[in-house]
Amino acid sequence: YLEAAVVEAGAGEAPTAEALAEISDRLAILHLRLARLLQSREGLLDFVEISEFDPRLEQLLQDEARLAEVHARGQALVETCQALELEARTHIAAEDFAKAARALRRAIRIDPRRAVLRNDLGVVLSLLGKTQEAVAEYRAAIALNEQEPQRRTEEWTTSYYNLGVALRKLAQVSFRAGNVESGRQHLLNAGESLHAFRELQRATPGDSGQSRVGEAEQALAEIERRLGIVIPAAGLVPDESLAT
Repeated sequence: YLEAAVVEAGAGEAPTAEALAEISDRLAILHLRLARLLQSREGLLDFVEISEFDPRLEQLLQDEARLAEVHARGQALVETCQALELEARTHIAAEDFAKAARALRRAIRIDPRRAVLRNDLGVVLSLLGKTQEAVAEYRAAIALNEQEPQRRTEEWTTSYYNLGVALRKLAQVSFRAGNVESGRQHLLNAGESLHAFRELQRATPGDSGQSRVGEAEQALAEIERRLGIVIPAAGLVPDESLAT
């Protein structure tokens, strides 16, 4: 009867035994759900009590319920993370960068592999004058974007630019402290990051980061003149940058 109904409904060819078994399972589960909805009315019995219900289907029903619960929890976390991102932007607009940093850190604890959160935290830390910490966040953002390209935002290359700017600041601090070797290393790393940003932007015309290309090229030329070398592309992200 079930096979005939499926063919008559327009399936064309007779379904396989596996397909029929799947349809049969789904019908039985629907019956069970209906019975449990009706069970709240006094005097009605559970479907399991009045029929021969396969325990295998009961297990399938329980598995589906667990999956639905996991999905619901995941969706709730996504919504919480989005709310924290919005809260951080509100604090940034009000120039309350300490509160913005706290909101972003909470969001990162929920979704530690969302690159844009690490980049935004880097920006806030830079505004707070915590350049070394900002560098670590930019490196983490770059690593995540390289590892999980499917989660990149439109402005993902900005992390390379931000890292270059932050490293130039660290170079200035080192030079003022008389630590020339450290300063030169920071400049070299800054140049590598700006070089990577420029090349990525050239490969993605029309991207929103194009407005910074000119600034990146000017900074890169200045770094190369100061170091007396041509900056090559280089690996920018050590493994430890993902430590949270």
